[in-house]
Amino acid sequence: MPTRRVMILLPTAGYYGVMGEALREAFAVHGVPVTHVCAPIRPHIETLDAEELRRALDEFAPTDVLSVNIPRRELPLPSGVSYHCWIQDPYCAEVKDGPCAEHVWMLIKHWVDWWGGKYLPCATDFGKYLDAPSEYDADIAIASAMPPLRMVFFPHDPVQMVRTNEVMGRLPDYLLESRRFMCDPPYAEELLARAEEETGITLNPALRPLALTHYQGSINRHVQRKLLLDALIPACQRRNWTLALVGPDWDRYPKYRPYHVGMLGGPHLARFYQRAKVNLHSNGDSNVHWRPLECLAAGAFVLSEAHHSDHEPGGFRSMLPEEVAPTFSGPEQLEEKLDYYLTHAEARRQAIEAGGEIVRRDHTFVQRAATILES
Repeated sequence: MPTRRVMILLPTAGYYGVMGEALREAFAVHGVPVTHVCAPIRPHIETLDAEELRRALDEFAPTDVLSVNIPRRELPLPSGVSYHCWIQDPYCAEVKDGPCAEHVWMLIKHWVDWWGGKYLPCATDFGKYLDAPSEYDADIAIASAMPPLRMVFFPHDPVQMVRTNEVMGRLPDYLLESRRFMCDPPYAEELLARAEEETGITLNPALRPLALTHYQGSINRHVQRKLLLDALIPACQRRNWTLALVGPDWDRYPKYRPYHVGMLGGPHLARFYQRAKVNLHSNGDSNVHWRPLECLAAGAFVLSEAHHSDHEPGGFRSMLPEEVAPTFSGPEQLEEKLDYYLTHAEARRQAIEAGGEIVRRDHTFVQRAATILES
């Protein structure tokens, strides 16, 4: 068997650039030759330079290629190269249309039951940034994204979501019932038309079905974050709590713009986590996500919005117990828990220490690289 040689296809800048570099370093720890080539995750795969990738493949001659959310059929990989596709978002990866790779690694355990593949949970290398701040920049911080105007226009007015069995053909009934916010195809078309009118950009017809499918499936997380912020901002104003937002596109919305402090990654994002008393996490698919792990590994406290999958096999509670990574349900409980943790520094410290130890021991990229190499 030839010596394993791993090529990572991920953006070389931004959030996924940090992830790609962490994976490169993780494989190197195992003594495996590794290279990191710039390839955008979907839905922007159309910008991939296929000829440049072919040259990189010829020069490096990998035995294994790893990427996120890109089906193999869209990559000029030679025969004999094992392709590993880590699925962060099945709505983008279109797993339902056929195998993405010889090895499909699902980020969320319950996705495996209905999409196939193997479970490979998220990880972090933020333990290298571990620090205890002497002072804080914000009481509450959120690091996440709102939908970008270049793909979808998220209206300023209230949005009425509907459940529909047409959203994703293979979603099981229990998941359809638990996902509170989905939009049907006509509503997705309406929002996309508003996006094109707002930006003056008309999507390539070949990309339109992908954009609509992604929007129908993932709108719930954006509505969830909108509802969270719409309840949190008045509470912050009443209680004199300071709030900071990091991530793309918050500044496009007048209501959220005053709290937006920019785009951060790597050590700068770790410092942002550390210098907030409470980091809030809200994600529609699962609490098994990079952000809670990053916070705890770096020495920061995190409070997440409860998810129906938290107590399922492979769910959030299989990774982190309640005492180190508490959750809240609804605006009233959110305010109660914020009040408690903002005024009980010792409770935060204990959660950070115990949770950080778990993450830095069990959820590193070095461990995930080992799993891939053992496959």
